[in-house]
Amino acid sequence: MSRVGPYADIACLKILTTADYEDLSEQETAFEAIRDKHDPLVWTYACKGPGRLMPPDRYYRDLAWETFRRGGTGTGFGVVYFAESAPPGVTRAEPIIPSRRWEAFREGAEDFEYLAQARRAIAAARDEGREASTCDRAAAVLDQSVGTVLTASDRPGRYDDAREELTRLILRLRAEAGNGG
Repeated sequence: MSRVGPYADIACLKILTTADYEDLSEQETAFEAIRDKHDPLVWTYACKGPGRLMPPDRYYRDLAWETFRRGGTGTGFGVVYFAESAPPGVTRAEPIIPSRRWEAFREGAEDFEYLAQARRAIAAARDEGREASTCDRAAAVLDQSVGTVLTASDRPGRYDDAREELTRLILRLRAEAGNGG
C-alpha cells in the first residue's frame, strides 16, 4: 500500500470485527496508516465466511458501526442470491432474493447515517464556537453509543437504543444552534 497509496482515491480494506478477534492492533495500524498518510476515502469489505452462517446483526449490521469507529467512509460485502439457485422453501417471486443479511446490512447503512449526522452536528457546534465542554460531552455520547453497540451483542435492543440516543443528541445540538448557543 505504501507504493500505490499516493495513487489511490479509495482504499477498500478487509474488516475484522472486534466480536471475532481479540487483537486487531495490526489491522488497526494498517487502516489508520493508509487513511492518514494517503488521505483516500477508506472503505471496508467483509469477507470472513461463510457469511450465511454468521449472525446477521453481528456480521452485516455491525460493519457500518465498525467502519464508523475506524473513521472509514463506506463498507460493503459481496453476495447476490438469484431465484433459480434458491434453496427449497425460499420464495421465487422476485428475481433477486432479499435476505436477513441484506436487511441487516441496510439497517447498518441507516445506522451509519445517524452516526454521520451526529458527527456533523458535533463538528458544526465546534465550528460555531460553542463551549468545548458541550462538544466534548456530545462526542463522548457518540463514542459511548458506538462502543455499546459493538460490545453488547447480548442486547438485541442496542441498535434502537443507540439510534434514540443519537437522535436526541442531534436534535439537542441543532436546537441549541437555533437559540444562539
